[in-house]
Amino acid sequence: MKLFLLTYFFLLAHYSWSGEFDYKRYNALINEAELQIVDSAYSTALIYFDSAFAINQKPFARDLFNASIAAIKANRNKSAIRFCWQLAKKGVGKEFFSKYFEYSSLKNDAQWKDMLLTAETSRKQFGESTGQLVATLDSLYTKDQDVHVRSRQTGSMTIKEIMNLTNDTLSLALSKLFDRFGFIGEDMLGAPLDENGLLGYRFPYDIIILHNYQSRDGDTLFSPVLRKALQAGLIKPEEFAGIQDGGSNMHGRPFYGTTHFYVQYLCSIYLENYHKENLVSIEENRKAIGLCSTADQLKKTIFNIENPGSTFMINARAAQIMSFGDKQSEQYMLNNSEVVIEKIPNCSL
Repeated sequence: MKLFLLTYFFLLAHYSWSGEFDYKRYNALINEAELQIVDSAYSTALIYFDSAFAINQKPFARDLFNASIAAIKANRNKSAIRFCWQLAKKGVGKEFFSKYFEYSSLKNDAQWKDMLLTAETSRKQFGESTGQLVATLDSLYTKDQDVHVRSRQTGSMTIKEIMNLTNDTLSLALSKLFDRFGFIGEDMLGAPLDENGLLGYRFPYDIIILHNYQSRDGDTLFSPVLRKALQAGLIKPEEFAGIQDGGSNMHGRPFYGTTHFYVQYLCSIYLENYHKENLVSIEENRKAIGLCSTADQLKKTIFNIENPGSTFMINARAAQIMSFGDKQSEQYMLNNSEVVIEKIPNCSL
């Protein structure tokens, strides 16, 4: 216990400071917390979470959520309630806490009902203050999905031309919203929730930005606002990198290795020779924006594969290949890749 407290206060003193927000330091601490979760060292994970939250007064909902679950697993209910209070102010609503069985252990806490009331009040306040903006964003998202679904269904060049024009039109409309309101993230909209009311990784409108990156090389009209949001701690590095890595044209911008880097085929993980040859530059790109190393990413990826039902939200996935259409394609992949993990324990494929 003494060692635990000594480590806690050392980290708190080391990472608490009054200067400009250091997003790289914050994310380095969150990375360490996630690695402790991977190792089931929940009490140690809480040290890193507390240190991270000490230098960021507005932590991301996903980090607060992971911290609350880690606290419950470490039998630190007071800490769990503290994180729940912060999460409640992110607009998740009271029903959110009934969707995760882990929170049932907190229901007898004296603060539980008051926390739920705050969660519901906060949800309504977000709805009242941003309802019109959310409706506009939903409209842009619906238009994006409609034209992309039609393009996939018909394969018509005319539809594809319309899709490209629509991409540009929607991108410009979203860019103007950023110009008017600033970066539109969870501080403005509340935590991102999916259709089931569970915590999500991204907002639906992110697909518009992704399609914009897929349609051109280098920087796009969203690059400046995303960089500014990253530096201000309004977007996580993996989201920043994932949007850009998802672009089909990689020329003129860095590759961070968040998508199509590690590949899972059956119960093994592979690394393409091309990525292996460019590993030094990929590591440098990741470090430049506060992303964890590819080695840490691999640990988290394996955790997600081994624990598909885990409540924790750790954003590290391998691209999955379920099967090949022919033996030649399979052999080509195997010949041009290195086996990183030959057999993943507890793999269900």
